[in-house]
Amino acid sequence: MLCCDVDTDGLLEEGPYCSWDDSLKKTGASIYNNALAYAALRATGRMLGHAAYDSAAQRLQDASTRLFADGYYRSWTAMDVFDVAGNLLAVYTGLADADRSGQVCNTLDHVRNRHGDTLPKNAYPAYPRSVVYPLLRAVGLSDYHNADPYWSWLYALEALVRPEHAPTIYTELAVWCHRGVHELFDRPAIPTNRLTYRSERDFTWCAGLIRAGL
Repeated sequence: MLCCDVDTDGLLEEGPYCSWDDSLKKTGASIYNNALAYAALRATGRMLGHAAYDSAAQRLQDASTRLFADGYYRSWTAMDVFDVAGNLLAVYTGLADADRSGQVCNTLDHVRNRHGDTLPKNAYPAYPRSVVYPLLRAVGLSDYHNADPYWSWLYALEALVRPEHAPTIYTELAVWCHRGVHELFDRPAIPTNRLTYRSERDFTWCAGLIRAGL
């Protein structure tokens, strides 16, 4: 994994379409994959009792400050977008210290309230069309990993990050998911259902995160 730090700056770099939101042409260091890498290094250090892993994790954490500005981590090196998944993972894994964690949560509240959203969307503001996989643009799904649909698992992840909000989050998720734990929603309790795409039902990613917080 550490071989992905190709420029030896402490952060792992990635090529296009290599993150969870693999319809986006991310290139460079993303907050999402680096938060996961940080958690993996810390866990390996604990399991093996080897200081080298803790040292690499600390170096990554120090380097991640270059992605942080205006109260959140940029989605990746060259894209100043608030990536909700990556920022929540930075808080959950401990990559973000207490001060930055508070700023991330405040930023999430601010952008979500400004857009009138209950469940968080993937990105604020939307990614430009130029970074979306051309085939998805062609079939009318340029917003799949963007700022239009609501991703149920992001709200479940927020419940883990902010346990004081968990009862409210689970109550709202129950309303949204009363017909099944769906992957994506276009509006409250209405799963995404379009000509070229239908939301997955019984979405394990969300259900597993809900279960983890109970």
